[in-house]
Amino acid sequence: MNSRNIRRNSWQTRNSTRAEAHGSPVIQSIPTFPSESKSKPRALRDPCNLLGEVYNEFAQESSIHGIKYTGRNKSIAERIFWLFLIILSVIAAGALAQKFYYRHKQANMRTLVISNQYPAWKIPLPAITICHPTVASANRLNKYMSEGNKLEMPPGLEWNHFLNDLQFLQELYIPTNHSQSAMHRLNRIVTHNNLTITEFVTIVSPSCDDYIVLCQAQGEIKPCRNYLKISTTAYGLCCSANYAHVFTEQKSSQKEYYSPNFGQSYIFSVILKSYGPNDRISGLSYGEGARVLIHDRHTYPGPSAREFIARQRCEVIASIRGRKLTASPEVLDLSEKERDCRVSGSRSNIYRHDNCLASCHEMMFRSFCHCVPFYASVVMENDTICNFSHVPCVSRVRSRILQTPFRGYPCYCLPDCSGTSYPLTTTLVHMNALQYNPSIFYRIAEKYPNATAIHVTFARQTATLMRRDLVLSWINLISSLGGVFSLFLGCSFISVVEVLYFIMYYISKVIDRRATHLPQT
Repeated sequence: MNSRNIRRNSWQTRNSTRAEAHGSPVIQSIPTFPSESKSKPRALRDPCNLLGEVYNEFAQESSIHGIKYTGRNKSIAERIFWLFLIILSVIAAGALAQKFYYRHKQANMRTLVISNQYPAWKIPLPAITICHPTVASANRLNKYMSEGNKLEMPPGLEWNHFLNDLQFLQELYIPTNHSQSAMHRLNRIVTHNNLTITEFVTIVSPSCDDYIVLCQAQGEIKPCRNYLKISTTAYGLCCSANYAHVFTEQKSSQKEYYSPNFGQSYIFSVILKSYGPNDRISGLSYGEGARVLIHDRHTYPGPSAREFIARQRCEVIASIRGRKLTASPEVLDLSEKERDCRVSGSRSNIYRHDNCLASCHEMMFRSFCHCVPFYASVVMENDTICNFSHVPCVSRVRSRILQTPFRGYPCYCLPDCSGTSYPLTTTLVHMNALQYNPSIFYRIAEKYPNATAIHVTFARQTATLMRRDLVLSWINLISSLGGVFSLFLGCSFISVVEVLYFIMYYISKVIDRRATHLPQT
């Protein structure tokens, strides 16, 4: 330092001597001071130090539980321990907050009852599917043989063997693979006669004309072929009225039918005759009553169908209480994932949850067993119909397929955003009104012993109108999230305020430090 001052003084002496030699005035030297460093202050050069000082002050005054134990006046072990607890609490609070948000998304829609006085005549008429309990009928088989047809037995098999094996025909509907030898013999018979499994079932199963003798729609009696069509279901070959799936013409399948009738003015009535217990070779139920399914006319008879059993020698009245579901425009504006339901694209592509589920199960049967059941909702041209040789595979994978979640892979079947359902109640009385009612309907029923009468009607003039609507409960969501963070951080929303205060306090400190080091004029 002294040598630097000596050099500076000698430099000033030489300059003054030169100035005097040239006649210039001598300028007195100005005392010099150590020049200021052009670099920023240490506090400004190291913002982490400033942040640490501000955080230390904030931790001492904070009301957030655990923050004050992370200050510099604590030991390192204690600070690390409390910091670990705080981080763990924030992670847990975030996980619970996510669950609350997911629950909010799932519960932000409600199905509301708009009116229970909706006119019943605005409810589309349902499809009515009647399934005979017998899947292999002796009368049907004898009728087929009497028409000049013949089933030839392969070498080594006799007709009595065929009749004994035919009682296991139910394996096509409910496969258990308990009769492998019978399945093998039946498959030989079908192959020997060059029959498909659908043709074979048609030969041995009762048709609509065999057991339905009278049909009456809204008080008008017409031949049953005008109303009923054969439909394949998981209960066998059934007879369906007003079922769009059985129609080949697209325009007729799109048309909806309505009726002003209710109560004793029945929508649809049928009379079933019985062939007695000796007619049954194989059946899907122990009883002799017919199974009746009430479902939407665009829906394959599946889980959502309302069903009941119509006993023999009885008169059954099914009273429908219509229920129509709609969706608000706010719900339809949401994405399919958010609203968690699916709408129909157009009239030619009507979406129904049961149809989607049936198609998914059929797709899985194709994948596992390389065939589809003969009662599949959709049979493509290149599909192989499952026969008796496929029973072991079908029985092995059937339970697995039926337990497949319908929302996820591979089905992706969402509920319907809108549609019509038909809850019902049934009333059953003995068929003893024939002698008291002179109408044509009961006079015809009197001709058939052990006959069964089935009536379907609307219970009353009104139905229920429901709407899927959007409910925005953000206040409940925020309060739930606030409660979660309060649980783990020991405070309520005041913690957010303190964090904001910490940020503002840090900014003010930086501004103050900069202001104290500005050059003064």
